[in-house]
Amino acid sequence: MVADERGALIAPLVLAIESATAAPSVALVEGDRTLALASAQPGASAAATVLALVEAVLVDASVRLSRVELFAVAIGPGSFTGLRVGLATVKGLAFASAAPAADVSTLEALALAAGSQRSRVAALLDARRGDVYAAAFGPGERELLAEGLYPAAVVAERLATGCILTGDGARLHRDLFAGAACSPAEPCMSPAEAVARLGLRRLERGLARPAAELVPHYLRRAEAEARRLGIATESKNPF
Repeated sequence: MVADERGALIAPLVLAIESATAAPSVALVEGDRTLALASAQPGASAAATVLALVEAVLVDASVRLSRVELFAVAIGPGSFTGLRVGLATVKGLAFASAAPAADVSTLEALALAAGSQRSRVAALLDARRGDVYAAAFGPGERELLAEGLYPAAVVAERLATGCILTGDGARLHRDLFAGAACSPAEPCMSPAEAVARLGLRRLERGLARPAAELVPHYLRRAEAEARRLGIATESKNPF
């Protein structure tokens, strides 16, 4: 937060990008207010849509890029291509404006969007071969399940009864969670709005930095890269 000439606190203007999931979204947020939001259709190419979404929210809110005071971006886990597109976009925009950037966990953003500030929420993204990228959070930013790559069946065994589920991994493996009395999420905000709010928290904690320093958090090496290097990408079970 910054103060105006009267000492009143002014929330920074945040441009947030979430391109790690199947439906990329971009939000322009000021404090608790969403000034503009744009989302692509599920399955849309991040490379073909993210920059257009950025332009759309700026036009919608009648805001110049130079007014943006913080860029926030989901750094993973999630789609390898989507993560690269989101990071490249933020780095290009931040270079032009010199504003700092904040990196945000995709799973934490999905959980916040699903209501983790008031309920226990598990965010799961499909990692293929029966695995999921997963993390669980509760009120007060409590981490109930550490972010990681897990077999979906193991996550289903470990999750607390009554946990809210969100993410494509939860939908894909819904049969595994049927006995845990878990319920699907009813999002209270978009993933991009959640990225903006988490990015602002990082700024307030002094964790924002130059966008050029941000790197993707894949958790699993991209399969094409693994094949090139001859590295197996086996599931890991930390329990």
